[in-house]
Amino acid sequence: AALVPVGRRRARVTRRALRCPVPAGRTRQVLVNLVENALRHGPPEGQVGLYATVRNPGLSILVTNEGRVDDALLAALRRPTPAVGMSGLGLWIVRQLVATDGGALRVHRLRPRGLAVEVLLPLAAGRADPSGPEVGPAGSAGRGQPC
Repeated sequence: AALVPVGRRRARVTRRALRCPVPAGRTRQVLVNLVENALRHGPPEGQVGLYATVRNPGLSILVTNEGRVDDALLAALRRPTPAVGMSGLGLWIVRQLVATDGGALRVHRLRPRGLAVEVLLPLAAGRADPSGPEVGPAGSAGRGQPC
């Protein structure tokens, strides 16, 4: 959320989501890529949201903006190999990182306008992250316990 100027930022996390340990390095990179995309592709003064909650089947993290779902976004989310050049590369990387933890990505149209990219991570203990420890409540080291 710190990447988004204060006047454009919306964030909300449920208490239960705060207790979920996540692989620190991968989750950080996923969120950075999605927030940077929201800033780059949304309207210049549009709102960017970051929301986390627990729901079936796991932890749901939404990154929203006031842009639109277009063919380029959908193609980047479905591409089986990295893009040539930089266009769509960040979303391809996000898919790979989320898949490492058994998660998935979804895109939602928001009404009256906007889009949300949802990261779904399963609630499972023992996800190892070679790029850093699991992080749980308030940045504390997680113990691999499901939330």
